[in-house]
Amino acid sequence: MVDTAMTPRSQVAVDGLPSCALVSDVRPGDPAPEDPAGDCRSCGALVVVGQRYCLDCGGLIGARRLDPLETFRARAAAAQPAPVPVAASPPRAVPFAAAATAVLVAGVSGMLVAGGDGGARAAVIARAPAAAPAAPVVVKAPKKPTADADAGDDADAPAAEPEAETAAVEETPLEETPVEDVPVEDTPVDDAPAEEEPEEELPEDEPITPHVWMLALDGPQAQEAVKRIADQGVTLTGVKPLGPETGQNVTGLMTGVRPVPAGATPPEVTPSLPEILTTAGASWRAYVDVQPSKGAALPGACSVPPVGDAAAAALAGRLPFGRIAGLAEGDACGDGIKSLETLGNDVSAGDSIPELSYAALGGCAPPERTAVALPDQVSDAVTAITSSTEYQENGLIVVTAVGAADPCPATPPDPAVPAPVPPLAADGTLAPTPTVVLRSDTKPGSELDTPADLLALTRLAASTLSVDPPGAAGADDVPALELPAADG
Repeated sequence: MVDTAMTPRSQVAVDGLPSCALVSDVRPGDPAPEDPAGDCRSCGALVVVGQRYCLDCGGLIGARRLDPLETFRARAAAAQPAPVPVAASPPRAVPFAAAATAVLVAGVSGMLVAGGDGGARAAVIARAPAAAPAAPVVVKAPKKPTADADAGDDADAPAAEPEAETAAVEETPLEETPVEDVPVEDTPVDDAPAEEEPEEELPEDEPITPHVWMLALDGPQAQEAVKRIADQGVTLTGVKPLGPETGQNVTGLMTGVRPVPAGATPPEVTPSLPEILTTAGASWRAYVDVQPSKGAALPGACSVPPVGDAAAAALAGRLPFGRIAGLAEGDACGDGIKSLETLGNDVSAGDSIPELSYAALGGCAPPERTAVALPDQVSDAVTAITSSTEYQENGLIVVTAVGAADPCPATPPDPAVPAPVPPLAADGTLAPTPTVVLRSDTKPGSELDTPADLLALTRLAASTLSVDPPGAAGADDVPALELPAADG
């Protein structure tokens, strides 16, 4: 038998076991350390009665003889009645189990206090009167136990038990500060005004180019159609037609040329308003109520009508483009003739609206469509146009009667029956033609009584489009119409 009083525990041997198989804690009155006590609960290695830790896995055998939490409860009670901030001190060494427990519990609330039977619990730090800081508490690591010193372990002050082999673990001291006493650091306020960052300049929307819609009405319902929209614009009471025939009036509107009396020398041919716009990079388009939605322009729209074709002759009298040499050549006229429904489509699309839109309206309809009364045609067209941004921003609508003859009779006109003559004034001249002008900046329902003829409307359209008036429309005898302003 080995003398355990003179031999370190790591060298104690048991019959049948190597000398390094166990570490024992032999005390007076304990059973003989050599007696086997069974297998280790962690790894199954053989252990003896006096063995506290298994050398194979380091597991604890039996219950702890010292509770680390009880040690910290005693220290916390000694620091009462009020928690005092602990000054910073050099790192202290504590046993691994005690350090781990302290860090875990202190990380929840910042302080350990005595709890119930279940062990330590976290508590909110209460406000306490200020006190002088206490000296830092330093826990020294216990020396490696020996056989001579183990006899008085239970009588000595409580000390932490090592988990496996005694080792020093560094722990950063935890500074306990009452929650309500935590100083708030004031951030200095800079009285100097902050430098304002320049605002990012957003690209401005390109201005909308001006647009003009000219609605030329012919037929017995022209006057009624103009009256229906009179409250939306300015009624011109002094504008007279250029001649009794529809063709004379529509030609003058586009060319600025008055009818030439018989035997008189025709004026020099000048570019028409559509030609001037084309040269300036703008576009124009004609919308005809009788034009089908698909297919080429009808005969008479852009050329001299064939002999004996009454429908082509009637259309040629309503449209001026076939009498303008510059448009009759090539495809300029044919490409510009569209159906009336295309007007609504172009206005809705926005980007496809030409700068100049000319509409020939008389209540006619192509074969595949039902005829619509002229007042309804005009009301629908004006409603669609005035709803567009192009009109609201920079647009002008001219609605005027250009003839009294029915443009789409049910039967061909009888050559023996004279065409209806427009109304005459008291002096025997032609009476003013029903005319209404709409513009977003004008006063709705107002009137303007400026003596003029249809060339004044040509001049108004050209000035709105920022181009020179064609023919004689810019002459001194053609007044510039000053429309009543909306706020006037």
